[in-house]
Formats: sequence, structure tokens, C-alpha cells
Amino acid sequence: MRRVFLVLLVAILFVNVSVFSKEEKLTVLFTGETHSYLYPCDCPLNPDGGLSRRSTLIRTIKEKQAATLALDAGGAFAGGKYDEKTQGVSADKSRTGFNLKAMEIMGYYVISLGDEEFAFGLDYLTEKMLSSKIAFISDNIYRPSGELFARPYVIKQFGDIRVGIIGVSTQEMLTGEFREALSGLRITDPVVATGKVLGTLRARTDLIIVLSHLGEELSKELIKNISGIDLLINAHRKISSRPFDRINDTVFAQFSFQGKSVGRVDFVFDEKRSLVDTRVKEIKLKQNIKNDPQIDSLLSEYEASVEKLEKKVQLDLYVMSDCPYGKEAETVLFPLAEELGKMVDLNLYYLVNKEGDSFTSLHGHSEVMEDRRQLAVANLYPDKLSAYIALYNHGVSGENVLRELGLEVSADEINSEKITAQLNEHAERSRRLRISSSPTLYINNVLYQGGFGALELRKYLCGLLPPAARSASRTCQKIPECLTNADCAGEKGKIGRCVDAGQLNAECEYQDAIVFNCQVVIADDCLMCNQFDIITTTEQLFPGVQLSIVEKDSPEGRALIEKYTLKLLPAYLFSPQVRKAYNYNEVKEGFIPLGDMLALEPGLVGASYFVNRNIKGNQLDIFVAALGLRGRKIVRDIIEYLEENPTSVKVNFHITGFIDEKNEVSARLGLREEEEARRMLVLKKLFPAKFLTYLKISRVESSYWQDALIALKLEPQKIRALAEGELGHQLFRKEAELSTSLGINEELAFLINNRELAQIKSLDTFRALLQKLSTK
Repeated sequence: MRRVFLVLLVAILFVNVSVFSKEEKLTVLFTGETHSYLYPCDCPLNPDGGLSRRSTLIRTIKEKQAATLALDAGGAFAGGKYDEKTQGVSADKSRTGFNLKAMEIMGYYVISLGDEEFAFGLDYLTEKMLSSKIAFISDNIYRPSGELFARPYVIKQFGDIRVGIIGVSTQEMLTGEFREALSGLRITDPVVATGKVLGTLRARTDLIIVLSHLGEELSKELIKNISGIDLLINAHRKISSRPFDRINDTVFAQFSFQGKSVGRVDFVFDEKRSLVDTRVKEIKLKQNIKNDPQIDSLLSEYEASVEKLEKKVQLDLYVMSDCPYGKEAETVLFPLAEELGKMVDLNLYYLVNKEGDSFTSLHGHSEVMEDRRQLAVANLYPDKLSAYIALYNHGVSGENVLRELGLEVSADEINSEKITAQLNEHAERSRRLRISSSPTLYINNVLYQGGFGALELRKYLCGLLPPAARSASRTCQKIPECLTNADCAGEKGKIGRCVDAGQLNAECEYQDAIVFNCQVVIADDCLMCNQFDIITTTEQLFPGVQLSIVEKDSPEGRALIEKYTLKLLPAYLFSPQVRKAYNYNEVKEGFIPLGDMLALEPGLVGASYFVNRNIKGNQLDIFVAALGLRGRKIVRDIIEYLEENPTSVKVNFHITGFIDEKNEVSARLGLREEEEARRMLVLKKLFPAKFLTYLKISRVESSYWQDALIALKLEPQKIRALAEGELGHQLFRKEAELSTSLGINEELAFLINNRELAQIKSLDTFRALLQKLSTK
């Protein structure tokens, strides 16, 4: 009885402490790399984002939780290689100014300085820093005088809780695209600078937040080298899609590109101001969030003002200077840019690789030297670069072109540190954008996928100009209304046809399209699905289509799955009227009858989500062909990665096979692969600990499989006998039945949570998938 009384007494005391203790809560809302995107994403799937929705969200949270901090980790300014809405410096400056006004209305407290903040030079940034209600911070950017360029930190107090917020900037800015704007500034080691500031702040604050514009790799290094950071918000770049992580005692948070989401971190403190709990959440700015009228009014003001500004089309051409195809693109683009004059900005970037202290290029050292020579001409004689390239591309050597044009360019200039720094930036730029093909053209930071014909490019560029500029341009008056029927596909619900295509008098004729419905049933929990391209293609193919997207777990989605016995998603269900639609006869072979509807073949739409398979959360099944050269290489990388980075995700490996129409078992590459598959499966069954090692050390290109078994201290003849016996054949048939039921015919495939089939072609993609899985 006495023991029962003591237990009850402890419970009562615990309840009383919980009820009467004074807890304080602090909420942090954050963004980064928004690039002054003002509106939601203009995409059919997940059109998230926009300042107006963000403002409503922040205001709603502040109404419920007064102790709320809104922070930005940098990249808030327009301009730069990732700004897909760029329209030239004047328009981008205006957009940035309105973005900052909106952030002030939302009550943002701090912006950490990133490289994009220097896009318009020091004068513009300094003016914004002085005039804005928002604090700009960085602990490691110094003026030539030795003074810090901005405040290194700020302290904000909510009740009894004091929060220290530190900003830190990347040293990559010194060699990046805005390096000229930083001329004379010095950026010190971020770890040393942040460690020093944090040492002074820790005793004065209860919580430390670092706004890190370093990129994921260096941000994580910062955490590992400095203790005492409670929350680090990363911007600049990321290699994983996981929005939050925990490293030691630090919450690691990632930006959402273009402001499509807002990150939220809630901190809970006890009565002694000790941190007792942390909760994290990513909030997508979806369509169900209402617009903020005040921000909408500001955006209307922006739209009225921007019409009066000079707008430009930005052309970024990536070439190898000795590439024939690159030369053809230059031959078209340079004269066209000169014709359009101030309406376009043409930038030339060279595709080189940095190896140690030197550069390499596909066409050898001579190509690198020509890149240097052309950069030197661009620096010394910018108005002569087009003439230089025209002669060089017609077969005149670089030295002779210089003489013919009377240009004095010394060897010292060609090999100068300035040219080296420019090539560094070109190499880094193409690496980050993953550009390796010459020519590659980005227009307003969006990859151009059309041809490089003079007429086609002229028409495309003129279509991007404001109407007034287009009408005033003599160049734009020299093009027909259309070149092909595709040019007449702009009017929704209309079928366009180009009459007299390619002639100056060519024009579009339109007729009403047949209207019909298409329901797209999607798996909203699909981790690797990409349905955007198919939806866009469907709208282009059938101008009259009325698309509706239905999530599988909605009442309508469940009803459609049951009615039409859908097994794979996404599923495209068309009303029968599609048979009367324009273009139907061209693609009718891709349709199958499904009850009272027509459906697109699952393979055509990349259907890869199995509706009826039981969900096995946090599980990843990897299917690899025994002798698949590429697949086995990736598997080796995966195994090595998993050995060094244990994961909570359950990873299973399978060996693929096939069951044919006669119910016979076979392998992709025949008998030799089947024999190796059976050996592997025997190992997996009897020696699971050695199975993965065998996958890693055995070689597809070698027939000496015995050597790998001997290295594992196994008897090759014993394994061979088991593989050729009943056990080996039973195991292989079971695996073949599984991979056949899933429709796997590649040498490497991944089954996610026993529901979703995906193709993964690199270790980086695998790592990103693991992170997605571990957050589910």
C-alpha cells in the first residue's frame, strides 16, 4: 500500500509541475534562394509559392504565435544564373525592390548576404542596406579598410528569450559571376569567422541561429567544426532534397528554391530558459492559402511600373571554341544579337574542366588557349569580339586574326590571373548547371531546346520582346508569323495550322478544337514520379482537352481505381470524344479501351506506381541483373556508401530474371548470366553476410567468379553444385517471377516502399532517394 501511495504521489507531483511550469515558445519561419520570385510557380502540377500566399501564411502564424521570427538565408535578389524571370538589369532591380518591400510588410527581420545580393553592384546593395527595415548580416565580408561590410549578427529578444542570429557568406563569391561587384572586398574563412562570433554570443543568448549562405557541403562542415549552433539554415546550393536533418545537436534546415515553401522550426523553452523541445515542418505555399490583399496591391503597382522599364533578353551561350557545332551557333547568334542591339545581352561561356591548377577541354590544350585568347579580346576590345570570332570560325588562326584586326593582345594578358579567374568561373558555372554539350543556349536562364537556324532563333527571340520593342525592331519585321504548325499552338482550345509555312506571308489559321475530358489519376505520395512532362505533352497534342488531376486517395480517385480496376498510376482516362480530336489518328495505337473510357498505355505515360501492392514503409528493393555492367557498377557504389553511412531504410537486393510465355525461366544475357544469378542467390540464402561483399568484389567482365568466392573463404565447387541443383533453380524462379510481375526489363531498377518502381542512374540520386524515404 505504501508503494502504491508513493507512485501516486510522484504522478501527482509530475502533473502539477507540467501544469504550472512556465514554458516559452519561439517560432522561426525561413526562406532562401527565392531570387525575388513574386508569383506562384507557373506549372500545372504543384503551382506553389508566391509572395501573396507567403504573407498570408506568416501573418496567420504570427496571430497565433507572437514570438515569431521571419528570416532569409540569402539569394533574395533577382539576377544571376538561377533567376528564370530575368529581363535585364533595370527590370530585375525593380523586381528586387518590390520583393524587399513585400518582405518588409511580412515582417522579415534579417537577410544573410549571399552572392545574388551583389548582382547589381555595391552601390545598389549599400542603398538597400541603409534604406531597408530588414537587417543584412554577414560575419566574414570585409571592406578594403578592414571594416566588416555588414553587421555580423543581430540579437532579438522575445520575453525572456534572447536569440542570436549570425550570417555567414560563401568565399565562392570572389570567383563567381558577381566577382567584379566585390572588387576590393575580402571574404574570410567562414568557420573561423563564425566560431569567433558564436563565442561572444553564446553567453548573451539562449538560442543561436546561423543563416549560412555556404551551400550544403560547407554548411555541414561548419556544424561539425563549431559546437553551440541550435539551428543552421542553408542556402546557396543543396545536394539533397530532405528539408530538415539533425547533425549532432544542431537542426540543419534547407531552403526551398523560388520560395515554393516556407520552413518552420518551433523551439520550446522551460522556465529556466533551457531548450527542451524542437519541432520542424515544411509548409508548401499551395493554392488553398488565400492571397494577402496588401501584397496583391503592391504587385499591381509593380506590374504597372515594370511596363515602363527597359527589358532585355539574356542569352547565355556555352561552347567549346573549336567545336564545329558551337561555331555554327556563334555564326547565327552574334549577328542576330548585333541586329537586336540593346534588346538582348549575349554572354559567351567556354566549356572547360578544372583539373588541379590547370584546365582541360575536349579538343585539347590548343582549345583552352583559344578560350583564353577570346577572353582576352573580350576584355580589351569588347566591340571587336564578334569580328574576331567570325574570322576564327572561318578557318583563320587566332594569331592571324589578331594581326588582321590590328589587335594587340600579349601572351601575358592571355595567361594572366584575370583570365584564369574567368575560366574558373566558366568551369564552375557549367559544372553547377551540368552543361557538357557544345553548343548549349540558355535564354533568360531557361534551357533553349529549339534549333539554331537563323530564322527559327530570330522568331523565338522576337517573341520574347515586349510588344512595343518587337514592333519597333526592323529585325522582328523580317520574320513570318509562323514557320511550322507548332508556332500556331498558342491559343487554348484552338487548332492552329501554318499556311504557307516558311514564307514571309505565312500566317496561322485557327479552328475550334473538339472538347473532351481527361482525368489523370496520380499517386500523390509517389517519391520519384515525374508527371509534368506527360501532362504538358497531352495539352499540346490535344488542344481541346479538359484535364483534371485526381489524387488516388481522394473519394473520386478511389472510385475511379475501383471502377476501372486501375493497377498502375498515373492513369490517363479519356472520354470517347477523343476519337474525334485533332491528332488522334497519329497516336491512336497508344490507346486501349477501358470500360466506357479510353486510356493511354501505362508504358507511354511512365506508369510506375502499383496501386494494389501492400505498402512497406521505409523499404527499398534493388533489382540488378547479374551481369549488368552499368547496373553492377552503381550497385557497388551503393553498397560502399551504405557501409559508410548506415541508414534506417531497409534495403534489399534482388537478382533479376524473366518468365516467358511458356513459363520458362531465363536471364537477360542468356545462360552465363543465369548461372551467375543462381550462384548469387545461393550466397544470399545461405551466406547473407557475404552476399553483398560478393556483389561488390566480383566483376562482370571476368569469368573467374571462383576467385571472388575464394576471397570470401567459400568453396567454389560447393556453391556451384548448390546453384546448379534444386535450390539454385527454385531461388532463381522465385526472383524471376517477382521481377517479371513488376515488369522489370532493365539491368537496374528500384522498388520504393513496395509500391513505386523507379530508375536511378547515379549514386547522388540514390542518396537523395534515401533521404526522402527516411523523412516519410
